[in-house]
Amino acid sequence: MNKITSQSSTRPIAAAWGLRAPFFFYALVTAIGFALVLVMVERSETPRAKEKISLVDLKVVVKTPSVFLVNLATFSLFFTRAGVSSTVVPLFAYKNLDMSEVVLGSILTLTAFSTFVTMIPSGSYTDKHGRKPSMMACLALTGMVTVLIPFSTGYLGFVAVMIGYGLTLGLSGPMAAWMSDLVPRDRLGPAMGLFRTVNDAGFVAGPVVLGSVAGATMDGDRLTYIPFALAGLYLFVITVILVKARDPVGEGKAAAPAPVIES
Repeated sequence: MNKITSQSSTRPIAAAWGLRAPFFFYALVTAIGFALVLVMVERSETPRAKEKISLVDLKVVVKTPSVFLVNLATFSLFFTRAGVSSTVVPLFAYKNLDMSEVVLGSILTLTAFSTFVTMIPSGSYTDKHGRKPSMMACLALTGMVTVLIPFSTGYLGFVAVMIGYGLTLGLSGPMAAWMSDLVPRDRLGPAMGLFRTVNDAGFVAGPVVLGSVAGATMDGDRLTYIPFALAGLYLFVITVILVKARDPVGEGKAAAPAPVIES
């Protein structure tokens, strides 16, 4: 059975029907999603903005400290997801555990499902108690689990730690909601545009940085713990920095008067 290459982690679909098959599968899933939106989502008229977005609007958004911190946190999360999940973990599975593409694809699918399991309750929690506690827990716990990944010596240990990794990632909740809490509606456009750009930058930077570190610190033909430790330490630092970010939802809950219990 073919092994995964050091450049990518192909899924069981690719193993069964070739490297072209995943693209057709993605197209099918996208078509199903489009059909569901077309049938189930009602159309609504959105009023056009009276003025175009200017560089002044973007400058104001960028200069807002909490907006900067939230963008930094989301960049770090996407940096880790792309750098660890999609780059260093497949390398580790191939080099250190001699894992086949089918087994690795199944484990990564299980990891993604684990993220889905915690993401929905996390979103509900953030709506009720604030965005910051959940996001800080996500960053700190993901950092802890990331450090444990290279100490997996067998399939069962690797599966367990990757499930834990997926569960902690899901604690991030609706990150875009935090951004929308921090900016006025008339500047929501540039704020969300910046948010998406920062996320994509994390996806690009993660594989480049952590992949380079992994290649430079290899012990013979095996990966060391260094890229995982670097990613984990980075998330810990961002967690501490995020303490200074405002959380309007959490602040509103804290300021709300306690319910009066009638005797």
